[in-house]
Amino acid sequence: MIRIRNFKVQPTIFPDETSQVWKIPEECFLDSTIKWDFENEGELIQVAQLAALCHSKGHRVGLEIPFLPYGRQDKEISNSTTFALSPFADLINAMNFSIVSTLDAHSDVSSKIKNLLNLVPMDEIGFAMQVCCPNLLGFPDRGAEKRYSFLQHAAIIGQKKRNADTGFISYFGMHGDEPKNNTILIVDDICDGGVTFCLFAEMLLKAGAKEVHLYTTHGIYSKGLTPLRKSGIKRIFNRKGEVK
Repeated sequence: MIRIRNFKVQPTIFPDETSQVWKIPEECFLDSTIKWDFENEGELIQVAQLAALCHSKGHRVGLEIPFLPYGRQDKEISNSTTFALSPFADLINAMNFSIVSTLDAHSDVSSKIKNLLNLVPMDEIGFAMQVCCPNLLGFPDRGAEKRYSFLQHAAIIGQKKRNADTGFISYFGMHGDEPKNNTILIVDDICDGGVTFCLFAEMLLKAGAKEVHLYTTHGIYSKGLTPLRKSGIKRIFNRKGEVK
């Protein structure tokens, strides 16, 4: 979904399946920020059209995109790795935004985007912690531990091995503080299918954790919430609050 000054952009779709962004209220063009809640990559050309319209009026324009797509497709450019984040950055740069703000970007490769402001989800995580009152935080891997080191909280860190070809997790373990009799909030940036979080939660509960909750900034939940609930995760949060 794309908005500018709270006006929801409704592109015209032509018979050849191309789109046209036009007939935007003139007051929307005054030094505005395009707000893009990413739903599909076809929206990219519509964002580009809207940016071009703003620039044609002689105004500065920024981009606010809370979920930065392609975050995990950050490998080197080759025919055997996922690398879409780099060309996505090039396309965004071509739109000449004065600022591009996002929340909790997954990869350092996102820094290729010019004028990027990567916001830290302190308030969002803080809300989940206030509700759950965890004794410990759970980080699924070293990357998450590093990303959320600003929380300065006792933690348990997961260890996993993933098959690069199939994507399946072949091993999952953990180390750090003792989970027994503790309430634990797992914290990470993206929940897609949630397999890692299910394995982590099951292991924590088996080790005697009192309760396990989950916060991920960006909840995709491609397999729904049921697998997460069945693994023993009691409450689920994302950047918009608690997920019911």
